[in-house]
Amino acid sequence: MAGLSGRNSQEPSVKNSFLKVIGVKARQLLNSVRKELQPLNRKILDHPFITEALEGKLPAEAFKELAKQQYYIVYHDAKSLAQMASRATNLEELEFFSMLFQGDLQALRNLLKLARTLGLTTSELEAAQPIPEAVAYTHFLSWLSLHANPGEQAFAMVVNLPVWGENCSKLSNALKKNYNIKETSFFDAFSGPFTALEEAALKVIEPYAEVGRFKFIALLIQRYEYLFWEALYRKSQAPKQG
Repeated sequence: MAGLSGRNSQEPSVKNSFLKVIGVKARQLLNSVRKELQPLNRKILDHPFITEALEGKLPAEAFKELAKQQYYIVYHDAKSLAQMASRATNLEELEFFSMLFQGDLQALRNLLKLARTLGLTTSELEAAQPIPEAVAYTHFLSWLSLHANPGEQAFAMVVNLPVWGENCSKLSNALKKNYNIKETSFFDAFSGPFTALEEAALKVIEPYAEVGRFKFIALLIQRYEYLFWEALYRKSQAPKQG
């Protein structure tokens, strides 16, 4: 079965123009895709979950749900990143995905500190029910780890992380200012800057720039990012049971 997920069997057909990006280098490709994603990214950055947190209007319980969902997400993201590292074809790719894997391990440690501050135990995090829309992102990352080439995987990361990071920065500020929560290392670690990460990602992407499903992957991962915030916000607005 492992052979079926090998890189060569997953290269897009040259007959499928939707999957091809011909003659576009990594930097140009990233800039072009980011421009196309601006409307969607703006919806993510201006999502009511974020704006209401900044105004102090979001229920404090919403952050507990965020911690529960993020525990599931980051735990599985780390496994997916390890899988990406295992499929690296050279040292540059191995170092890039290993760096991201180590970052997620630290994120899990930081998340446990946030959870304790919010009054949650590790057992409660592990027992929490994932919200399908909220965790769709990590399931897509798992798919990428098996079926995308390293360039596509790196592209997904560099498209998503700065947007996620900007929201993390906003939530860190909101928690300190409006909710008297000082333990924000989980959000702070994701807040950037991402200059070094982007440069490393572009080196991984470059050899694959003419054979990748980059626009398709970028659109999907950002749609799943939007679904995360949407699911959390809907949960925060639902009437309390009992």
